[in-house]
Amino acid sequence: VIAYESIGLPMPVLVAERLKSGAVVLLHSAAAARHFAAECDRLAVHRGDIRLAALGPRIAHAAGTGWAEVRSAAEPNEAALLALVREMCHDPSQG
Repeated sequence: VIAYESIGLPMPVLVAERLKSGAVVLLHSAAAARHFAAECDRLAVHRGDIRLAALGPRIAHAAGTGWAEVRSAAEPNEAALLALVREMCHDPSQG
């Protein structure tokens, strides 16, 4: 049973500008993934500049397509997600 509420807030323009130079973004829920994708589209942040690390495959799928890379943690927990991000940040093929 999911026992939380997610309320999407507008992405600040400053954050959108920072994302345009490339980033790895952690996603913890499908609602957050959908909202993040919509905000990137609203603020003209090119999805191809952003790599996504999701807590699980369902969350990754909810983000949609067009991202530079989308990967899911090996297990649905914070430690596995952070290990994935560490791996993504040290992947020389991704700059």
